[in-house]
Amino acid sequence: MTSGTIASVSLSWTASTHSGPIAFYRVYSAPASTGVYTLAVNNVAGTAATVSNLAQGTVYNFEVSSVDTSGNESVLSDPLAVKTYSIPIVSFSATSSVNSATGVAAHLLTLQLYATGNPTATTYSIVSGGSAYPGLTLDSVTGVVTWTPPDNLAGQGRTAITFGATHAGGTGTL
Repeated sequence: MTSGTIASVSLSWTASTHSGPIAFYRVYSAPASTGVYTLAVNNVAGTAATVSNLAQGTVYNFEVSSVDTSGNESVLSDPLAVKTYSIPIVSFSATSSVNSATGVAAHLLTLQLYATGNPTATTYSIVSGGSAYPGLTLDSVTGVVTWTPPDNLAGQGRTAITFGATHAGGTGTL
C-alpha cells in the first residue's frame, strides 16, 4: 500500500514477469470478514491503482493479476491485507479537586482526551468555544486539557467547547 484514506486505498506492485506482453492488470478486493473477492479495478495500464468506495476502518485483502495481449489472465498475486482509516472517535476522562463545599472557582480541572481510530490521532485541538474559558489550555500532543475557573464566573452562563482529534483520515470531534 502506498497511501490510504477512510474510503480508498492506493496500491502499487512490481511489473509482471509473465511471458509475453502484458496488456493490463486487474485488482481484486475482499473484505477480510467475508473473503469473497470481487473485481475492484479493471484494465489498469501501469503498476498502480486506487480502489475506492471502501468502508472505513475495515480490513480488505487485495490481489493483482496480469492479462496478456492474448487475453490470458495470470494467477493472482499473494494477498495484501490493508485496513482503511477511520475517523477518530474522541472521548475523555476528568479529574478535579472540586467539592461541594468550595465550588469550582480556583480549583484545577483536568480532562484527558482520548482518540481511537486507524491510524492513531496525531494532534488534538480546540475546534470551537475555547475562548469563552480564559486560561483553558490544551496540549496538542498529549490531549491534556487544563483550566482553573476564575472567581468571577457568576452570570456567565454556559458555552459548549468542541475538541478535535486529527490524523491522516480526518478529524473527529467531541
